[in-house]
Amino acid sequence: MTGVNFYGLCTGDFNTSFVPGSLKDASETLHLNYSETKAVARDSEFELPVNAGSEMEVGAISLALNFPSDKFKINDVYLNNDKNTPLMFAVSGDELKIAWTSPTPLALKPGQKLLTIKLLNSGLTATDDVVGFSLTPDPLNELADNKANVIKDAILVIDRLTANLSGNGAASSVDQIAFTNFPNPFSHTTTFAYSLPFDGKVTVEIYDMLGSKVDVLMDEMQKSGNYTLQLDADKLNPGIYTATIMLKGDRQQTTRTIKIVRN
Repeated sequence: MTGVNFYGLCTGDFNTSFVPGSLKDASETLHLNYSETKAVARDSEFELPVNAGSEMEVGAISLALNFPSDKFKINDVYLNNDKNTPLMFAVSGDELKIAWTSPTPLALKPGQKLLTIKLLNSGLTATDDVVGFSLTPDPLNELADNKANVIKDAILVIDRLTANLSGNGAASSVDQIAFTNFPNPFSHTTTFAYSLPFDGKVTVEIYDMLGSKVDVLMDEMQKSGNYTLQLDADKLNPGIYTATIMLKGDRQQTTRTIKIVRN
């Protein structure tokens, strides 16, 4: 008898879009981008949020993530940052599967938490570089709305992890900007989503691959919080560009650059 993925049929595939034996690409509708690099001390327990990188209303979650199980132990997974709303999850080797559904959708703006993973750093040391979670090549990787429709081009954002050399037992993170765009690649327009950790002057600039500035999308003061900004790509030739956001506050400054592709 041919094996069938009953997990997908029964628990993780809330909109019944999974077809056994199909060749659906795991990244067809869902993308996972990286934000900051968080430092964590050995033998410490810490929280790792998975944030929305695009505006969405989520009624169902089906995730399969790769992670280095020799370095981290998964202790819990819960919705938003609410420890009183645990999510179904299972760990098998280096794979973490997460499932959730509700008739009441979760409305999220870019930068807001979809879920939180609680981990124990059991093996990440100062000799390691930077590690992180990634989407597995699994057709169950998708988000759906409250009508069980798959959310197309959904973007999630997560931090990378590195060792905390101070050894103070706490997780730390430099005040950086969460910065992404969707869709990417794009044809006519793309929307940038960013989260400011402090008040300051915000500059968003587009550069070509020769380092020449081709557009300035933003140059003004903004308060800390979550924002979106649209780029009209018709004035860009097809190709690869970089988008750089810079935030200058009274006492600190942070910059982030991402690659964008115009079809």
